[in-house]
Amino acid sequence: MIGAAVLLLLGLVVLIRWHRRQQTAKKQGMASWQFIALAFTVALAAVACGAYGIGLRSANISVNAPGTSSVPPEAPSDAKTHLHLQFGSGSATPVGTDLANIFRWYALATLVVQNSPGEKQQKELVLWTVFLAFDKPVNVAQVLVQSKQPLPTYEVKDTSNKSAVLVFMGDLTDVAMDINVLPTSVATSPSRTLPGPITTSIGSQPAGNNKPLYTVAEIEEMLGVLRKIRSIIDDQTTPAYEATQFIDWNHSLAKGDTATLIAKLTAIRDPMRQAHMDLDKLLYDNRHYDLELRPVTGNYSVAFNWMDGALTPLIDNLNKYSAASPDVLSALLTDRYVEWANGINTNFLLWYGGADSRITAKTKELREWPHP
Repeated sequence: MIGAAVLLLLGLVVLIRWHRRQQTAKKQGMASWQFIALAFTVALAAVACGAYGIGLRSANISVNAPGTSSVPPEAPSDAKTHLHLQFGSGSATPVGTDLANIFRWYALATLVVQNSPGEKQQKELVLWTVFLAFDKPVNVAQVLVQSKQPLPTYEVKDTSNKSAVLVFMGDLTDVAMDINVLPTSVATSPSRTLPGPITTSIGSQPAGNNKPLYTVAEIEEMLGVLRKIRSIIDDQTTPAYEATQFIDWNHSLAKGDTATLIAKLTAIRDPMRQAHMDLDKLLYDNRHYDLELRPVTGNYSVAFNWMDGALTPLIDNLNKYSAASPDVLSALLTDRYVEWANGINTNFLLWYGGADSRITAKTKELREWPHP
């Protein structure tokens, strides 16, 4: 229509030029009233056509503008969605070896440097963030991570029907994992049978107020597991933790009494090592309840591994240099001992101090759990 308006205007221009040439040649042109009427008619038609064309174009643009497609968005479904990642060494991007309904994914390693008051050395922590974009929208109920290797604690930071973001609170070296996005229909299924390798860490993002359906027997079984977890903490972990307050390092070292120090440190490490193994076995035997039990135990593996990794070199060096003089022993080991003692609160107590409240809260929740 804009083209037609332009043609009309051009026609009017041509007519005016013809009229002027006629007058210049002293020939008969159009009468004044004819010229005015024709010009007015052509101009009116041009304006009408232009206005109509502009209005039609604006309507087409508004319909087809980006983000305002007339095609309705695809409704979320229960499409199978998963990603298998193989991590290597260092901060190299992992390799995705198997996926379904994943449009794009990305894994980002972040190095965090911690400066703690009273500590000479900086602590470095590697965090991994995994971003997932789904090809088709999904009714996301839970995001599960499965692996045969130990995994650091992680959290599902965000989910929508088109994406998910996971953050792992530690390095992922030579680890293979499956990230499974469970739709609502699977997460609320009474059977809850999940294919795949051993689940070693779990995160969830509930959809609405939906909760898995457990029978009375299953709830009682989980309550029994919680009692065993409390027993492992109360009977094995608590006495070992309390023993950390009675080392008397300087006095024993000044006397050259390395045997006493070795005995005291071993009495802390070994029960905690056993508690770690007992929790591993208990959670593995009841891995079908990971969704409820894993958040209770939290990052217990990180806490116990730190304790073991800090105490074992101390014990080994006390054995190795037991014949050395107190001054030599102090120069070799006191800084390491102080680093361990100062690190208990941040590396172990943060987990241990919240364990009892988590067990109590989950016990109360299960006793009030709706069941068929």
